[in-house]
Amino acid sequence: MTTKPKRTKRVSKKARTHAFILLDRTGSMSSRWDEAVKSVNAYVEELAKANAGCKVTLAAFDRLEKTEFDILRDSVPISDWKPLVNTEVEPRGNTPLLDAVMRLLGLAKKSNSERSAFIIMTDGQENASTEVTKKDVQKALAQVTKKGWQTVFLGVEFDAFADKAGVGGTGISSAYVAGTTRASAVQALSSITANTVQYFSTGVSSTDRIRQYGSK
Repeated sequence: MTTKPKRTKRVSKKARTHAFILLDRTGSMSSRWDEAVKSVNAYVEELAKANAGCKVTLAAFDRLEKTEFDILRDSVPISDWKPLVNTEVEPRGNTPLLDAVMRLLGLAKKSNSERSAFIIMTDGQENASTEVTKKDVQKALAQVTKKGWQTVFLGVEFDAFADKAGVGGTGISSAYVAGTTRASAVQALSSITANTVQYFSTGVSSTDRIRQYGSK
């Protein structure tokens, strides 16, 4: 008598997910600094409530004598996240946005995550990058977009949609942008969180709901 081979139970493997947050801490952010810090914390807290199960990296950037890129939270499991406080970082210096975006993408590539979400909080005024060019960043963003990674620029009170040269003159397409007014920043952040949760669970990334807050 022959016995039938046992069927192996298929176990679904959860994708390795990572949220990367880049915070513009330059001088031009001073007037909206409290809001920026609260928004960073709110984004992570909402991910935790949704049981996103991801890791979180937070970096802040500016330029004094050179591009400064400080990692404030390094691949922290979301359950271990400690809220950012104003005393950890203060607005200062100029805005090497291109340099900072490229460094953030470098961290993501090293993390070996299957799905990475990039939330870049800035006022959009690039004025101090020396390490990379617009084309470098455009090419890098195109590569990670092709991988399906999610990238969103959250800019409070800057008109990214009217900027033909790209976000704050960086050459980065406004397709990546969620420009908001102060009044709609919380709503936009809520939509970003919802989209990140959807992306982490399904691999589908969309900014359609986010960009509705770009109109002033």
